[in-house]
Amino acid sequence: MDAYSSSADSEIQAITQYIYHSKTIHNKEISNALMCIALVEMNHMDTLGELIPLLGGKPFYQNSSKNFWMSGNIPYVDKNIIYENESYTEKEEKVRTIQKLERNIISEINAINNYKVILDSIKDVYLEKIILKIISDEQVHKKIFQNILKQESAL
Repeated sequence: MDAYSSSADSEIQAITQYIYHSKTIHNKEISNALMCIALVEMNHMDTLGELIPLLGGKPFYQNSSKNFWMSGNIPYVDKNIIYENESYTEKEEKVRTIQKLERNIISEINAINNYKVILDSIKDVYLEKIILKIISDEQVHKKIFQNILKQESAL
């Protein structure tokens, strides 16, 4: 449940975070990359949503402590999330983009670590393969974000 819908570094958290960041980063290439990664995260969430009932649970949007997922925990990074017309200088926009990319890297690292904990507790070969595939995807996402960050920081 934590990987599925915890308010910290879960699949639903990654999806909403990356979509928000894609809509608030003005660089189209970065925005498109974020949307593509969000789609892969949706696939992970769908996969987990199919596995949870097979393991005896229901795919509620809550963590293992039964705390419901909350969008307020998304690392928005922007000064004020209420006013959509708030404008930034080009330098401020670049700083916000870099901050969002850094936060996305942290999210991927945390997700990888969380999946490794899950992997250690699984004794089913088929579930292990699914979790290993998700970990592999998350590692690719981390690398993509690192490469984009490197390019943005060099400009």
